[in-house]
Amino acid sequence: MMKPCGAVAKKVRLAQLEWLLIITGGVILLLTVRPAIDSDGVVRFQSLVELASGQVPQGKFSLLLPVLSLPLWAIESLLGGQSGQWVAYFNLMVFFVVGSLTYRPLREDYGAAEARIFLLMVMGASMFPHHLQHYFGEVFTAMLLWLGFLYSRRSPRVSTVVTALAVTNTPALLPALGIAAAVQWLWRRNTVLLQATVLAGVLFFSELVVKYGFPPQSPYLSAGEVGFKTLMPYSGQPGFSYPLMFGLLSIVLSFGKGLAFFIPGVFLPLSRSVRCALSRSQPWRGALVFGCVDVLTYSKWWAWYGGNFWGPRFFLFLSLPASLFLALAVVRPLLTKRGGRLITSLLVVASMYVAMNGYLYGQANLELCWAKNYQLEFLCWYVPEFSALWRPFVAGFHMHTIPTGRIVFVAWQVTVLLVVGWRIFRSAWREADTDVSAMDDSSC
Repeated sequence: MMKPCGAVAKKVRLAQLEWLLIITGGVILLLTVRPAIDSDGVVRFQSLVELASGQVPQGKFSLLLPVLSLPLWAIESLLGGQSGQWVAYFNLMVFFVVGSLTYRPLREDYGAAEARIFLLMVMGASMFPHHLQHYFGEVFTAMLLWLGFLYSRRSPRVSTVVTALAVTNTPALLPALGIAAAVQWLWRRNTVLLQATVLAGVLFFSELVVKYGFPPQSPYLSAGEVGFKTLMPYSGQPGFSYPLMFGLLSIVLSFGKGLAFFIPGVFLPLSRSVRCALSRSQPWRGALVFGCVDVLTYSKWWAWYGGNFWGPRFFLFLSLPASLFLALAVVRPLLTKRGGRLITSLLVVASMYVAMNGYLYGQANLELCWAKNYQLEFLCWYVPEFSALWRPFVAGFHMHTIPTGRIVFVAWQVTVLLVVGWRIFRSAWREADTDVSAMDDSSC
């Protein structure tokens, strides 16, 4: 009787340690993220200021983010500020609030340990730490989309509303949502995403009417919105003019923007054992279908690379299912065949490096890529030495120039890695490889 009790005690202590790491990670982000309103965030912030003064903004970005940020602007104004410092924390607040709401459905579908590791992966092994530093729309869209997929069976109304709001914030995702809705209906006869698509379309159209009157014009297909003409053969063209094949290859495999390097965990469902572990819950299928169509959609756009931004900007959402796949591979005896534990460890380390790189360096020492009217920007897309991920190996890590709080974040990551490594390898000496490997060949 002592062994079971000891085993339970160890599980409890491990769970407590993981919760302590989750809370500590949140506090570190809160104290060190220092978000700024820059680039596209300036346009969104200007829309907020105009709304606060009773005007109707005419910018191309959705008004949803500025509208929801008005309470933060009001608080800052009451305290005598007008710079937007409080508003800049909007995405961090969304990240914390919505992230906490994802724990329960993940615990019910996969287990408490998997849900905890998911939260640790999102905070310390994804692209989110970098995105939280900006007042852009990707964090809000990604978090609400994930929540919508998780609650599609539990609370269809909540799922419909939050998914529609997410896509209204980024209207380019309407085609992806529509196709994911069709797949969900054909697969499970579930109409939640169909309803969300209709609601998002109505909200999008209504916003255009408010901005531009009736019949509204769409600012998203403007022929005047083009990039600089460079030696790249398809540069300087508007709209969805980029060749699909080249855009797809670049989004998936390019050194500076590729999903294979920035979100490697998203490819884990290629393993049958991971798919079997996921089969108990269906929302992940809709999420991956959505993500694939999202990639195909942006593959055709002239600015598939996301502009002057670190990593594959438009695909932050994929960090969430990728974190779930990593959590399953860490907690359960998955990917054990042919050195699977080592593969899982490498994927976790690579994902953690992505988070560290984005949080500490971003696009530092890459000024050459935007010199001479962006004539050399393609270096940041395709050349390893100019990829944001590996630029520190060329230009130097310069740890002495990094704020102390950011170094603390890296120390926290190392602690998380030790805990995750313990979970991955603790069963190696207790389970025969043949027994575990059998799982990989069994049917779901």
